[in-house]
Amino acid sequence: MLAFAATVLGRRRPLAAALWSLPLLLVKEYLGLTVAAVGLLIAWQARQDQRTPLPGLALAAVGVAATTLTLLVVLPGSTPAADSTTGSSSTAAAGTPRSGPYPCGSAGRR
Repeated sequence: MLAFAATVLGRRRPLAAALWSLPLLLVKEYLGLTVAAVGLLIAWQARQDQRTPLPGLALAAVGVAATTLTLLVVLPGSTPAADSTTGSSSTAAAGTPRSGPYPCGSAGRR
């Protein structure tokens, strides 16, 4: 998707570049910053072509907002609660019990 966005951006097709970059928001939590970079490039090209840069800046704002929302709300809400004494997540809540002399699941190997 990023390759297609870069290709159409090089051909100065800002709408197609925006549409190709938006699905990146669903792939990884930090790709919103990539969408923001595409938006800034669209805005920069628009300024060179004597057009309004607002659509590119709006895309950049959407990318930053999506990354912020994902990192500050979605990811912390989907991880187990932190242990108040150690500050780390509970191993039982994470589904990885650490009992016995083989904490990495290598029981039976000697």
